[in-house]
Amino acid sequence: RQTIVLSGLATPEGNALVGRALNVRGAVKTEFTHRGSIRRVLETVHARQVFHRLGDGACGSLAEADQARLAYFRDRLLPRLLATGQTHTLVLVPSYLQFVQLRSLLNREEASWQECTEYSSVTQVSHARSSLFHGRCDLLVMTERFHYYHRFRLRGVRHIIFYGPPAFGSFYPELVNLLSLGREAGATVTVVYCRLDRLALARVVGSARAERMLTGDRAVHLFA
Repeated sequence: RQTIVLSGLATPEGNALVGRALNVRGAVKTEFTHRGSIRRVLETVHARQVFHRLGDGACGSLAEADQARLAYFRDRLLPRLLATGQTHTLVLVPSYLQFVQLRSLLNREEASWQECTEYSSVTQVSHARSSLFHGRCDLLVMTERFHYYHRFRLRGVRHIIFYGPPAFGSFYPELVNLLSLGREAGATVTVVYCRLDRLALARVVGSARAERMLTGDRAVHLFA
């Protein structure tokens, strides 16, 4: 039996699948050196881009990493949003499973939020976009797969939270550059990452910088 796996990106899930396959002839693995898509963020975007690293001890597996990411959002990010009354915030979630976990949390906390996912109807998407633009909701949670297919230029975005580094590095400047549409002062970008995000992080900040961010002593890195 032959198993052929095709993907435009290297992912931990794909590597794990191939790593478990038996191959009597061995294997060859090539690695790319990425310069980082963060270089394509427009100069007109004046926003603090802060990357927060989760502790390695809580990210031994993908399941543990998802729980650690949810706990960080619940304990560190969401209380700040609710306390300050921050609005016009876009949250990009890499997978639908992570979205389901986040949805349960936001509903329990009775947060003001809307969603755009691959299962949202046209009416739901239109209502969510309008609510974000006019400030009728504080958060718009969007899955990466939804953005892959639609690429809307969302208006009214003042703050962006990447629940994890996007799998497609080009999505980072695409979304961060939305902040240039409003030109409001005080815009922020927050990215949560862990050691299992090494491949996606390298596509965003560059291979060399990603290695330093994953192995260095500092857990917070600022780009401006």
